[in-house]
Amino acid sequence: MVRGEHELRAEGSTPPAELLSLIPEAVDPAALHPVAVLSATRRVLTLGRSASGERGAGTVEVMDDTVEVRAPGGGPVVDRFRELEVEMQDGADDLADRVAARLREAGAGPPESTSKYRRALRALGLQI
Repeated sequence: MVRGEHELRAEGSTPPAELLSLIPEAVDPAALHPVAVLSATRRVLTLGRSASGERGAGTVEVMDDTVEVRAPGGGPVVDRFRELEVEMQDGADDLADRVAARLREAGAGPPESTSKYRRALRALGLQI
């Protein structure tokens, strides 16, 4: 499964201009407000490094995310889940297929297209 995503580290309570530029013009940025707080811890394992140890073509990264969901303003954790992602560089299709097969053998479920954000909204009882 392939899904586009935007990743940006930011501080503060105002959405960064780089992300605001992705919102359709029909949406008033002033109407935006926090609806969920996601805290994630990511562990990364890189497989298939070249002989020189450089990351590049032929490598696969396995990301193991542990995510906690809270309502804005604090409060208890309302949901906690893990998500595994397998990302490949050019030429690593076979390695990525083998890694995914081993993860399924170890108990990982089928690919899930629901984003962390949507899972958080559902956990908070919000309609999406």
